[in-house]
Amino acid sequence: MCRWRVNIQTSLTEPQGKLKKGKLASTHYAKAVARNEVECGYTGRHVSIQTSLTEPQGKLKKMDNRNETFKTENPAETQALGERLGKTLKQGDVIALIGDLGTGKTCLTQGIARGVGIAPDEVVNSPSYILINEYNGALPIYHIDLYRLENSAEIAELGLSEYMEGDGICIIEWAERMTDALPATCIQIRITLGDANVSHGSETREPISQIPEDENIRHIEIQYPISR
Repeated sequence: MCRWRVNIQTSLTEPQGKLKKGKLASTHYAKAVARNEVECGYTGRHVSIQTSLTEPQGKLKKMDNRNETFKTENPAETQALGERLGKTLKQGDVIALIGDLGTGKTCLTQGIARGVGIAPDEVVNSPSYILINEYNGALPIYHIDLYRLENSAEIAELGLSEYMEGDGICIIEWAERMTDALPATCIQIRITLGDANVSHGSETREPISQIPEDENIRHIEIQYPISR
């Protein structure tokens, strides 16, 4: 945890603004540091507070979106990546999965669910027809699939905010269909096939080789929110 040193300078003035020499207002009376000026009601005097922050020793980590890109070569590696991610999740986290049919969104979800702690024999399937599956791990897992919903009105009827703001973890497949309704703190994961162009933010990189990669290879880009 970074610790910041707060330097407080105070001065005490008479109601008319005349400086009373030899008097410095104790910081004990200046508890409202968030304000630039507070009034001491019992004296009618004003305490002016100037604050400055001294950066702690060591380099401050820049707060920005953090992207990580992975390449998996088979479903087992995709699930293993998901499991590692699942072990880092906490209550209220929302995972937005983006990718075409067959890219492995459900495969990655299976690994995430293992990382969160569901029973080893519990089966994780895509809820394409029932829309929402619930699993019990160390935290509840709400697995949502928007593939069969055609518009934002249908998505709104699901009341997904109750799940996203609830007591568990939300994993949303086809999350690009509700981009405007996703929380700013969600973790976005984009999965592409091995021989597809790989997107990095606003850039699109062409394949280095024209030779198609193995059909099991997946490129997985994870974008973490600023707050993580």
